[in-house]
Amino acid sequence: MPPGLAATAKAGERPAKPESSLRRRLAGGDRRSIAGSARALGIVRAAPERVALVAALTADADWLVSMRALDLLEHNCLSGPGRSTVSRDSRKTM
Repeated sequence: MPPGLAATAKAGERPAKPESSLRRRLAGGDRRSIAGSARALGIVRAAPERVALVAALTADADWLVSMRALDLLEHNCLSGPGRSTVSRDSRKTM
């Protein structure tokens, strides 16, 4: 895990409830499903301070929760109001 993300994850650690609302939304289903990722993204966008909780979930014992947490962080960074997005066309000129 990159050092900056590790620091964010560590800062977000709390006496963990094993079934936090974000974790419940990222768990379950088969590996091809997205479970409740859209709802989890809505939670994070409504309360940006929860990004640290998502970062902490990247180290979850369940590899599927970890993968979905990483996807959620990526999606949160790349899309949404006030976030920088890079189009395919602009990447060609970089």
